[in-house]
Amino acid sequence: MKMVKSLILGSAATLLAVGGAQAADLPVKAKPVEYVKVCSLYGAGFYYIPGTDTCLKIGGYVMYEAEFGPGNRGSDLFSTNQNGGLGTRDNDQFFQRARSQINFDTRQQTEYGVLRTFTNIDVFFNTSNGAYNAAIANNTYGNIPFQVFLQFAGFTLGKAVPVNSVPWSVAGGYGFSADIFGYSNSTGATGGQLQAAYTADLGNGLTITGGIADATYSHANLFDAGGATPIAIGGPFGTTAGGGTNHYGQYIPDFVGNITLNQAWGGLYFGATVHDLNATYYTQPTTTTFLNGRPDDAWGYGLIGSVQIKNLPTGTGDQAFLTGTYGDGSIHTSGTAAPTPTLFGLRGYDNPQNTGLGVLDRGGVGWGVIYDGVYTTGGQIQKTKSWGLQGAFDHWWVPGTWRTSVFGGYGAFTYNADATAALCASAVAAGLRNSVTPATPYCNFDTKVSQIGSRTSWFPVKSLQLDLEVFWTHVDMGLSGHGNYFSNAAPTAFMPAGSYGLVNQNIISTSFRAIRAF
Repeated sequence: MKMVKSLILGSAATLLAVGGAQAADLPVKAKPVEYVKVCSLYGAGFYYIPGTDTCLKIGGYVMYEAEFGPGNRGSDLFSTNQNGGLGTRDNDQFFQRARSQINFDTRQQTEYGVLRTFTNIDVFFNTSNGAYNAAIANNTYGNIPFQVFLQFAGFTLGKAVPVNSVPWSVAGGYGFSADIFGYSNSTGATGGQLQAAYTADLGNGLTITGGIADATYSHANLFDAGGATPIAIGGPFGTTAGGGTNHYGQYIPDFVGNITLNQAWGGLYFGATVHDLNATYYTQPTTTTFLNGRPDDAWGYGLIGSVQIKNLPTGTGDQAFLTGTYGDGSIHTSGTAAPTPTLFGLRGYDNPQNTGLGVLDRGGVGWGVIYDGVYTTGGQIQKTKSWGLQGAFDHWWVPGTWRTSVFGGYGAFTYNADATAALCASAVAAGLRNSVTPATPYCNFDTKVSQIGSRTSWFPVKSLQLDLEVFWTHVDMGLSGHGNYFSNAAPTAFMPAGSYGLVNQNIISTSFRAIRAF
């Protein structure tokens, strides 16, 4: 019995030894692979960056657009270096653009709240702005950071959506409808403004934001009417101005703020900007130096108020909004923005204008000047006043598939008596005349712009949007009519020098757009 027991124990020990030797020869089990995990803290599309507690979302869109008409992006109506409305053969009447924006959005929980960074890179390839614009090499633009900012503990630091920007938009914010009078919004293809701002969340959808912002974003130049060089009348229009179009150095940033209320029914917004008008030196007689002195700084301001109404009885997803703006020496921050002097357009050749000198078979031109302020040598800055209304309505014929938007706006820019007299003297020196009293034309440099348009969008599949848009612009110039005309003017190299009457402008532009958002 003892012998059997010894044999059994010896066999077991041998088996254990052999098993242990075989186990030692087995490969070590690999560590589990760390796959990318979904981050559900901030909504759909976020993932944890492996090895960190930071969440990342990559998004953006790819867009193709084709536009036809004198007001397309290739020949902008309101531009300092383009003759947007001209019908001459050197201006693009058909314009194409391929564009992509990529967003990198990171977020991380901290004891002070969410730490966020956001980078938006914009790349696009354009039809050139006219065949004779040599500044655009190979018709390309690229790698433009539209927005680059970080947010922490309520602060926003960097290039972000302007504080004085209404947070809602019509039809997603792409296209002409996003550009009514320089109107900016937080969606679609929108740029940003350098800023340092703080937002306090008061709860129930109410927030208050205040801070400073880069002033170069918002100024529309000052006009020195005391220079020996008169305001630019001849071609190309809008490229220069009498005594220089004075870009003033930034000594003081803009002070910006807003109050925003977001509710299920819609929202309310009120924004304000205080802006420093800082001119360069007087021009005496042809030179501009510090020895000449300069006008005192002046304070301008812009106000924006807006209401949005959602869940309208007209249909699921329908919305409407109305925005009002006012500016005093700060036309960009009031939402009724257009750059400095520009030729708004050439009235068609089949619409001759009678100036009292005979019928002009070349038609008439539309021209106006839009500045934050005007000054003369020894004088102070005379601020320009502006105001405007913009409105829109979105209607879904088939929710999620077919949508039509109707939008429009009206903006007015007015000069006081001193500014008008200074502009008039400069324009007369450049050739502004009158058929009844040649040397004393009717001088009214106030300008009014009306715009209305409609866009229909089709979403054949998820994230693909196809748009067709029609846009009409009317420019009403205080100088038009009254027998006013420009003598010895040559609007472009393709138009002979001669007398051109001033007429209001009506311009229609159309566009097609395909957008794939992700």
